[in-house]
Amino acid sequence: MQRSVTLALSSFVLLLAACATPAARTAFEDGVSLYRDGYYLSAREAFDTALRQEPEMASAWNNRGVARARLGDLEGAVLDYTEAMRRAPTDAEYVFNRGNAYAAGGNLAQALADYTTAVTLRPDYAQAFYNRGTVRAATRDMRGAAEDWRFAVALERDPWTRAAMERGAPVEGAYAMPRAVAGGVTVMMPASSPAVPSGAVAGDAPSLVARAMDRELNGDRLGAIVDLRAAQAAETDPARRTRIDAMIRLLETAR
Repeated sequence: MQRSVTLALSSFVLLLAACATPAARTAFEDGVSLYRDGYYLSAREAFDTALRQEPEMASAWNNRGVARARLGDLEGAVLDYTEAMRRAPTDAEYVFNRGNAYAAGGNLAQALADYTTAVTLRPDYAQAFYNRGTVRAATRDMRGAAEDWRFAVALERDPWTRAAMERGAPVEGAYAMPRAVAGGVTVMMPASSPAVPSGAVAGDAPSLVARAMDRELNGDRLGAIVDLRAAQAAETDPARRTRIDAMIRLLETAR
């Protein structure tokens, strides 16, 4: 049975250089706020302003790349990520993001090279291993894909992301091109619903998230959003609430 796999999404940087000018800092923070609210074009324009004030701000180059990717400008995103990498060559997240943009644009060879660089810079980068495995699967290197996915699952600390990885990686030798989406937060949109913890009951946050993922896969995006909003209301852990909010934003943007 063929199963679809998705890439882990791109990293959006919230911190900027301490030496940034006040004007650049204000524009950068405006861009972050606008992006979080879903105003991607306005966010890109805010990062334009930040870069005019502070052209060496690697985090602004990266974030403008994320906004451009969200707007469908993958070539522009690649250029921005490259500029970020020039200014911070050891930052694995910038390389990871460029790999996502290449993968989304179909340049799998360059995506593979970037993911390899990312895991070399950060050997515990679970999501880079996962994405490299996805690209390897798309190029029919199933042995390499399986190895990367095993590394990703072993390295991932977040139980929800790990469960998504475990259920998203195909195990029967089939592969599919990823629904590569370059986004603004580091979350997983699993190819199947995350594992529900033992003892979970209908109406608790884990069960609602699991049902939302199933609904999305079956084409019921509105139902998925409804479940995710209920899960967000039921979830008490702030970090998990943030991840659920990110999922809601992704689904609402795609509507």
